Amino acid sequence: TTVRGYAVSGGGRGIERVDLSIDGGKTWIEASRYQRRDVPYVSDDIQSDKWAWVLFEATVNLPPYAEIVVKA
Repeated sequence: TTVRGYAVSGGGRGIERVDLSIDGGKTWIEASRYQRRDVPYVSDDIQSDKWAWVLFEATVNLPPYAEIVVKA
């Protein structure tokens, strides 16, 4: 199963890594980070130093009724 989402940070800090867990945080899988082609990595507006975001995806063997936990 491919799990996709987005991660957001505050304080103008970039997102260096996104991990997800399907076993309550016992083990973690590093997700691939990516940006859509039509969306710039750096924003030129006045809010660009306040937050950052990135899309992510990971392929996992998802058991039935699994709870997905993500940290960035």
